[in-house]
Amino acid sequence: MTKIALCGNPNAGKTTVFNALSGMNLRVGNYNGATVSAFEKEVTKDTSICDLPGVFSLSPDTPDEISACEYLENQADRALVVVDGTSPENSAPIFTALREMKIPAAAVVTMSDILRRDGSSFDCEKAEKVLGIRVFMYEKIEKNQLKSFVLTSEYSVPSCENEEKLHSDLADCVKNRREAKVCAIDRLLFGKHGNIAEFCLVIAVMLPIFLIYSVISPLISSFLEALVDFLRQIFLSYSGGMPYLLRRFVSDAVFGGALSVVGFIPPVMMVYAYLTFLEESGIAPRLCVCFSPFTSAIGISSRAAIPFMLGFGCTVPAIDSLRAVDEESAKRASYVLPFFQCSAKFPVYAAFAGVFFGRKFSLDVLLIYACGVCFALAFGLLLRLFGRQKRICDVVELPRYRMPSFSSVMRSSGEKCADTVKKIATVLLLISAAAWVMNYVTVSDSKSLMQCVSGIVSPIFAPLGFGNDLSSASLIAGVFAKEGVLTSLSVFSGEGGVKYVLRELFSRASAVSFLTFFALYPPCVASITKMRAEFGGLHTVKCVMFQFAAAYVSSYFVYQILNYLAILFLR
Repeated sequence: MTKIALCGNPNAGKTTVFNALSGMNLRVGNYNGATVSAFEKEVTKDTSICDLPGVFSLSPDTPDEISACEYLENQADRALVVVDGTSPENSAPIFTALREMKIPAAAVVTMSDILRRDGSSFDCEKAEKVLGIRVFMYEKIEKNQLKSFVLTSEYSVPSCENEEKLHSDLADCVKNRREAKVCAIDRLLFGKHGNIAEFCLVIAVMLPIFLIYSVISPLISSFLEALVDFLRQIFLSYSGGMPYLLRRFVSDAVFGGALSVVGFIPPVMMVYAYLTFLEESGIAPRLCVCFSPFTSAIGISSRAAIPFMLGFGCTVPAIDSLRAVDEESAKRASYVLPFFQCSAKFPVYAAFAGVFFGRKFSLDVLLIYACGVCFALAFGLLLRLFGRQKRICDVVELPRYRMPSFSSVMRSSGEKCADTVKKIATVLLLISAAAWVMNYVTVSDSKSLMQCVSGIVSPIFAPLGFGNDLSSASLIAGVFAKEGVLTSLSVFSGEGGVKYVLRELFSRASAVSFLTFFALYPPCVASITKMRAEFGGLHTVKCVMFQFAAAYVSSYFVYQILNYLAILFLR
């Protein structure tokens, strides 16, 4: 079988060409790293095509370049180079490398719509003379012609020898070329007062994430809760002949688990759609530049900026978006990603702050979120120092701003959401059933299994200032879902309400210690399950142990420092 390698610069349109040839719908992104691994597909019985990661050259320095070189040298019979028609000279190092490897090649030129909009054109005949290979101008409506060109064209080794001369000759293939102008937004972002503009951009991009999880998600959840409760009532009315225990299990565990899965889908779907919009519009790489001082300090790629921002909404899509980051940076980022406080923790912070800090609770909640970022930076620095990792100074290409099509956004977000739900739905249902059993089954002295387990665990938290059964049980419930901390406290509080039980269980120092532990300890089961699917079981265990240790040590020092300060001021 003839294997054709599809190679080219990042953001040149390789995946679009691959989709046109193969009929697949792979993710297309207007930023570096949209293709993070090689995808291979049979086009005919005798020919297959492989979409390689985008590279600027074929010198094996980065993971993308290494994988592309290995495929070209060991597996590829031919190479199809995708050339960005607006800047064809950037492909010169690739053609030079293909000549050295003696790999037959042909070229496909993209971005014809942008060239027409700028009043420019690409001279394919001149490019063929310069390169010594066949060159085809790709139009989106000409998929059949593209396929015919790829399958029937004569591939030949590029004739170019001098890379500098080739760079100049390819640049001359663009007729009536206009000089690239920096748009007003980029001048503002990277100009004299860029820091203020970057801060405003980050806030503007994060605002929809907060709106999705703090405003839209509760409305959808209340509707779905009412719908599931209606179905539960129908089940209860027609299941009188079932055994009582089985009836309660289906009513509470099965319907409750279904609610946790169904209620999880709409906000995640909206976040994925928003993420796809950021990627395809060209905003995502600008955000990476804004976050680069932070990500460089902890030794990871600036592409991790998007997952960190999504972490303020939900950790599950944040972990999924780590696919666009190189493997080493993605694993390093997964250790500190849960320290970015997800929206599910907000009700817990608001309840504690309202009880212990009064009118200043909104400022205190904001301070907790800021502390989460500081903890992420601190522990990220520790990981970099212990791992002897150097600061990363990576280059981010800033593509043109584009308006993505509605169909591509919905298709991409739908595929991501379906993949995520498929991986975690079964686990969520099983854990919901296990949580019901632990709360319902009584062991001794009318105590549930959950209360007995929390009684065994509670001495561990005594040095942190909250070594009681109720706070331990709430933290165990928080592993299933972060909102479960407040729910379990309200269940055990009786008629006094949550505020009463918080005043009874915590002092101000122990409350701050509890919130510190709650902010840093491992994320919910859905996130852990997603992490296991992406990185494997061993790495997930390491992350969970690291996050628990970080939470325990931080909470211990916070509690001891607050107690010391209280004694000092009382003197």
